[in-house]
Amino acid sequence: MTQLFEDAPQNDTAGAPGTEDTGGGNPGEVREPEKAAEEKPEPDKTPDKTPDKAPGYADFSLPEGFSAAPEILAEFKDMAGKMGLTQEQAQSLVDLQVRTQQGAVEAWTRQRSEWRREMESDPEYGQDKLRDTIRDARLVLDRYDPAGVLLAELEKSGHGDNPAIIRFLAQIGREHLREDSVFTDRAAPGGEEKPLRDRLWPDEVMPK
Repeated sequence: MTQLFEDAPQNDTAGAPGTEDTGGGNPGEVREPEKAAEEKPEPDKTPDKTPDKAPGYADFSLPEGFSAAPEILAEFKDMAGKMGLTQEQAQSLVDLQVRTQQGAVEAWTRQRSEWRREMESDPEYGQDKLRDTIRDARLVLDRYDPAGVLLAELEKSGHGDNPAIIRFLAQIGREHLREDSVFTDRAAPGGEEKPLRDRLWPDEVMPK
């Protein structure tokens, strides 16, 4: 082991640290310490923990009913690999995402249930009028959405339970599409009431 100073008994009469007995020189003579050879710092041999590419992860475990888009899964594996995550660590992040998704689904399910209760208890459109409300809303969809595109979107999104949408459709059907509904033509003298068909499609466009 390289030492900066040689071991030597201290001269009690020197009066200062570093004074050494040279064994023949003048008392108190200070001898220059040997300079340690300058050592070059060794290069950092710590292995790089960041791999150049993602490791080969096994398939992650997903609950029944859950699936991952292939492109999103590939991106996640690439990011997890660059972060140096193990299979277990990456799986824990997948589990967290699944729980987050489950929470969102449960919240949306509760929202739809609340909408149904609100619609059923509505004094104008619900209760004993609910059946007529649904019928009037379907009249509008049958008339203006014959291909069922809008209906499919409402069912897919869950907004088919939204009271605001049901009321909106039902009101249109109630006022304009029922067989007993009439539409007032304000341009007609004396405010003569005409059926909706006559208002939208005059005889010269669409005969009765």
